[in-house]
Amino acid sequence: MMGKEKMMSSTRGYMSASDILASTREIVPLLRQLGDRTEATRRLPNEVVDALTKAGVFRLVMPKAWGGPEVDPVTQIQVIENIALGDASAAWCSMILSGSGFYASYLEESVAKELFGRLDVRAAGSLKWTGTAEKVAGGYRVTGRWDFGSGAHHADFMAAGCQVTENGSPVLTEHNMPKIMWVLIPGSELTIEDTWYTTGLRGTGSDPYTTKDLFVPEEHAFNFMECKRSEPLYRYTSLSLYRMVGVQLGIGRRAIEVVHDLVREKKVLLTGSSLGDEQWVQMAIAQAEAILGSAKSYVNDVVGDLWNTLQAGDMPSLEQRAKGVLMIAHAADSARRVMDKMCDVAGSSSIFPSSPLERLRRDLITANTHFLCQQRQYASIGQALLGIEPAFPYF
Repeated sequence: MMGKEKMMSSTRGYMSASDILASTREIVPLLRQLGDRTEATRRLPNEVVDALTKAGVFRLVMPKAWGGPEVDPVTQIQVIENIALGDASAAWCSMILSGSGFYASYLEESVAKELFGRLDVRAAGSLKWTGTAEKVAGGYRVTGRWDFGSGAHHADFMAAGCQVTENGSPVLTEHNMPKIMWVLIPGSELTIEDTWYTTGLRGTGSDPYTTKDLFVPEEHAFNFMECKRSEPLYRYTSLSLYRMVGVQLGIGRRAIEVVHDLVREKKVLLTGSSLGDEQWVQMAIAQAEAILGSAKSYVNDVVGDLWNTLQAGDMPSLEQRAKGVLMIAHAADSARRVMDKMCDVAGSSSIFPSSPLERLRRDLITANTHFLCQQRQYASIGQALLGIEPAFPYF
């Protein structure tokens, strides 16, 4: 636990949303330069973490009342998109580790400031409740294993979902359901397994993390349905998931950039003419621009509309909530279509590690396996758009 003398400290002074946007654009060359090391070591190099910290990424959603920028959700997506132009793994970890302000919003103010008062503190975690929290005097004894701990190697705190037990038996809610809650555990108290050997996003180090019989104070436990802050940014829990689309949008944009450079240099084998002079190539680039631009516009429309509702003091409607999940699935699908077109233009050169497209494609494949990006979500979304409340916890 950090001492009180470090409360509210930061590596830089106040940073606005525009400051962070500009800073993340500036670090793109560094992220690309260190991309091979990021992938080889399967975690972010210290230089990348330092650059992201100085850029203000990890304070994105820290409250203004604490001196943070409390960045609106549309701009949050743009920040993650900027980072993805440099390195998708860095963008994914940034999306995860910049959620400290959200975690803090579920704690009592004094506890939140004690744990998260440093603006650049990093927190990650799992939405799954695969652990157990045995009630004891003053808190819980926590045991469990949680998959997909993206950013765990760099996190100051990790959230872990648990089923609450007492004397070894499940504690039930008033609706006779198992009581579920999350606990915040210092990263130093966890064991991180080394299993993250994947198709893409290798640099995220999304390894499982475990703990056994660890005492967690009661005040460090929370429920995602019980937000303690009143500001619009913290009132709708699923809003914290929307930043994910910045990863796919950034990957799609980078793929188009790579092909722009490629077609200026590559020659058609039979004619010797520039690949960029081929009509089908020009059509593919135009179509990719339309697909990606449309997806981004839809993201901005959906998130902007929901944000306006929250700012007005209201909660989003079922339709707005459904469209929030829809824009995530649609952005993922759109980025995949863009990638397919760009790899088709690049041809066989896209399958070699010497081409940035090779890693971009693998990173996108892996990013799109996230449950919110999968095609099956369209069924629940369609159900909600028909006015039927789905049995889905992220609407």
